[in-house]
Amino acid sequence: MASVAARGTFRADRNVPFHLYLRMCILGRALARHRAEWRHARRLSALPAVEPQGGGPDDLPGEDLRAALARLSGRDRDLLERLFWKGESELRIAERYGVSQQAISKRKLAVIAALRRRLA
Repeated sequence: MASVAARGTFRADRNVPFHLYLRMCILGRALARHRAEWRHARRLSALPAVEPQGGGPDDLPGEDLRAALARLSGRDRDLLERLFWKGESELRIAERYGVSQQAISKRKLAVIAALRRRLA
């Protein structure tokens, strides 16, 4: 779709090679689609904010879950406590540990996956 639009709007008098112009048109369309999807997601997820409940993992119902959390390493348990019980952001935790936010996000997903496997 973007290539058809690019072919119709390309102007050779601007001294830009067509392949570069086409690339920018495709990237522009992809970015516009991405923004539209995020706008839609924000509208759909207009749920009330949940305040951290305090307490900790030891206050959870279910012996299996408490046992699975107790088997985590200290750092992984601290990560989950900070994220889910204290309400800290991934960025703030990343700064505390001296790593990137992406590293914290990946670790969070890995820890949650490990918990799911243990509880399955």
